[in-house]
Amino acid sequence: MKQISRNPSFTPSPQLRKDLNSDSKGVTYRLNQIWDRYEYIIRTQSLELSADEIQLLKSILNGTFIDPVLIDNLYSEIIDSEEYLAGDKTAKSLADKFKSASYVQSLATIERMKNWL
Repeated sequence: MKQISRNPSFTPSPQLRKDLNSDSKGVTYRLNQIWDRYEYIIRTQSLELSADEIQLLKSILNGTFIDPVLIDNLYSEIIDSEEYLAGDKTAKSLADKFKSASYVQSLATIERMKNWL
């Protein structure tokens, strides 16, 4: 894993810049606050998936650009997969979980996948 050797510099989007500038406690404080909140969402809102479901989801998403539209439509991606169309029970279980998942739950699950397996 690559380590950050010094404080990173980056160019925030105009919206993020406005938000960072509006906090009287400073940029570092606000970025850490955003990260802490995001990490909490990942821990508490991600769907519980079996090892087989995780592997299948990774397979379905392999090589795919993961943007907000894809995250919002993960159920469709799963039911369009070869495994689902072949009647695979893992694919059906995974689809059932994402069918009723909110955007936040889907996003948290995708983010949490970095730590699974």
